[in-house]
Amino acid sequence: MNITVVGSGGWGTALALVLLENGHDVTLWSYTEAESAVLRERRENPMLKGVPLPEGLKLASDPACASGCGAVVLATPSFAVRTTARTLAPLLEPGAVLVSVSKGIEKDTSLTLTESIAQEVGEGHPIVALSGPSHAEEVGRGVPTVVVSASKDKAAAELVQDLFMNERFRVYASDDVVGVELGAALKNVLAETDCVTTMVFDEVDTGVSGRAAQKVAEKLAGVARTKQVLCVTHLPQLAAMADTHFSVEKGERDGRTYTRVEQLDRPRRREELARLSGGASTAILLEGAEELLQKAEAWKQTQA
Repeated sequence: MNITVVGSGGWGTALALVLLENGHDVTLWSYTEAESAVLRERRENPMLKGVPLPEGLKLASDPACASGCGAVVLATPSFAVRTTARTLAPLLEPGAVLVSVSKGIEKDTSLTLTESIAQEVGEGHPIVALSGPSHAEEVGRGVPTVVVSASKDKAAAELVQDLFMNERFRVYASDDVVGVELGAALKNVLAETDCVTTMVFDEVDTGVSGRAAQKVAEKLAGVARTKQVLCVTHLPQLAAMADTHFSVEKGERDGRTYTRVEQLDRPRRREELARLSGGASTAILLEGAEELLQKAEAWKQTQA
């Protein structure tokens, strides 16, 4: 499939390389021609040092490169997502799938990024949020990674899953768009890391993402001790982060939906935690974490 990745930062570049490895015709768009020229001359992104850019990866700075593409990946900084979507709207092919990989909540509207994209491009374009425990430099190096492809359009979520999935980059489809986007946006509130994940890896070094999981779990422990309430619409990712050490209670208070994370008195099976949280993403991410652990072990052995 012809695919344009809009945004040549570290994350956009890493995802473009995944798509290229999977056999797609990929163009990486930069905001300025100067940025594109650096990539073209060096065949390396300064944000991903040591990761070469194959000759097969097309580089451009003209937004028109999104024309004729079956999928367009928006990998710009969150503050630029709306304006970028507005620029792309008249260039998109009918039915082209838009993939939002940026993390955050729009400052002025409090909308999620897929919601702001939808306002700009209108109907006729399925929108998918792709997010999870990931670091650009690790994905670029081929470190095992698990993410979730979430959309209200099941076919679109599964299409994106198929586009990105390979042996080292595992993708799980879900319809829990809100949970995936809020999980991505709020992870920095709980830990100053760039990761949200579902279990703490004590035995295998899975890279920065795995180590960051422990910090997130520690923050959740603090939430549990103080019995604080997380007033969010739906946050199944956070419910699963600390594996079997927390339970989750959902309810409504003063007209708002809340999720409460509470430390368990005794260990419970992960399946029970997934049931308690009531979120589709939870079970999916728990399954993905198990697979990531296996992949990480295999990858670590190849690096020995």
